[in-house]
Amino acid sequence: MTVTAVAVKQSSNWLRYLISHDGAGGDSVTITTTDTPTVDLFYNAVGIGPIKKLARAFIDGFAQFAAGAKTQAQARALWLSDWTGVGGDPGNENTTTARCRITPRIGVGGNWTVDANVDGGGNPTLTISETQLGGARSCYLDVEVPQAVGAGGITNSL
Repeated sequence: MTVTAVAVKQSSNWLRYLISHDGAGGDSVTITTTDTPTVDLFYNAVGIGPIKKLARAFIDGFAQFAAGAKTQAQARALWLSDWTGVGGDPGNENTTTARCRITPRIGVGGNWTVDANVDGGGNPTLTISETQLGGARSCYLDVEVPQAVGAGGITNSL
């Protein structure tokens, strides 16, 4: 694998992952929501906050989405605040959704992207890709629920 992810900061409403590319070619890494002890949005979040609630959308449902398998459009609504594929906004300004931001860290160039998708069982995932060839580089991926800023703060650093 040429792209890896490691959780480096965590709270109930903000996660930061260090994404590293070894320069061997285009590749991607997936961050799951299935509460597995790896790079997983539910597992890495601290406390019972908005990120864990979003990550449990498959089990508990969330806003207008019933429990069960999600579509890619629903995953994008939950993790990228992109409601275009599901019929517009959630209808309530208090509905918390996440936003993802990539910040380059080390290396020249790079073509980092983040997208939300679903795994084979319908669990939402985030996929971070880097398609530029040559040279090692890294970036940070911040996953945050901006409506909940200050709700828990940073409580743990890895």
